[in-house]
Amino acid sequence: MASNNISTLEGVVDDANRGTTYFFSRSRTSATLCQRVQLFLSIYWKSCLVVATPLLLLPIPILYEGEAFRCMYVVLIMATYWVLELLPLPVTSMLPIVLFPTMGILDSDKTCASYMKETNMMFMGGLMIAAGVQHSKLPKRVALWTVQVVGCSHRRSAHLLLLLLL
Repeated sequence: MASNNISTLEGVVDDANRGTTYFFSRSRTSATLCQRVQLFLSIYWKSCLVVATPLLLLPIPILYEGEAFRCMYVVLIMATYWVLELLPLPVTSMLPIVLFPTMGILDSDKTCASYMKETNMMFMGGLMIAAGVQHSKLPKRVALWTVQVVGCSHRRSAHLLLLLLL
């Protein structure tokens, strides 16, 4: 009797009605060219734009002479990559280090020197310290120590706060 119920359940859900994880149905052995292109672009659209953006903007440095137009070319590529997040932001921010000397906009010494100013190094140092503090779970330890010392008493917390302010 149990095997009879299973066969009727299998008869209700056949292969034609069962959902698949495939993009193309199983009934056709091959997809049309339009479907293949659509599938390719739905998966690799970012990679296609990474390649297409410099090619589409290439008339700017070719048609117009001068460093300003070559710099505009690099800035437009970076803006497109940043807005659409085609590449990770740190990679996009390092593009001028490669592109400026390659395109003759600025030499590599001056380009790299602009990245290594004192304020940038201080900012990076602060980020490294913050990452180390978070990795060691120092804020959680300070909070637990404070609860251990103060407890639940409002009077003790007021005294501790007064001692910290003095």
